[in-house]
Amino acid sequence: MFQPATRLTIITEHLLSARVCDIIERSGGKGYTIVAVGGKGSHHLHPLREKATVAEGVDNVKIEVVVSD
Repeated sequence: MFQPATRLTIITEHLLSARVCDIIERSGGKGYTIVAVGGKGSHHLHPLREKATVAEGVDNVKIEVVVSD
């Protein structure tokens, strides 16, 4: 059976990802997907890094979760 749903996409720094996922879980979320992302914004370029960075946790991640309401 199909239900209407919405995909919520959150782009944040890796340092905040655990906090965001905790909010999702406390709100009743049963799962989510986390992917490393890069791109260019109004402030500067956010490169996608395959190697460790000098400052751990400053890379950006995309967190996606499907919500029913």
